[in-house]
Amino acid sequence: MRRAVREGKLRRHLSDGGTHRFRSEELVEWAASGGTARLTAKAAAARAGVDYEVLRRATLAGDLDCERTEGGHARYHEAEVDRWAARS
Repeated sequence: MRRAVREGKLRRHLSDGGTHRFRSEELVEWAASGGTARLTAKAAAARAGVDYEVLRRATLAGDLDCERTEGGHARYHEAEVDRWAARS
């Protein structure tokens, strides 16, 4: 979990007593994703070594799955990006 915090995958919050805590919803989501981060489209493209447009077209074609935030922005799981990059 320290690595997840260091890499920005999980955020610590300060409790009233000054102790760092995690929000349970974030922990559940992180664990459900296999402990992998959700990447922005640009970060996912950089991880896969492709241009952003290539990633976007793959998503629209259904070759790469993503989740959408409440604002409609795509978020990609690291493992899914890695699998897609290996296939391409």
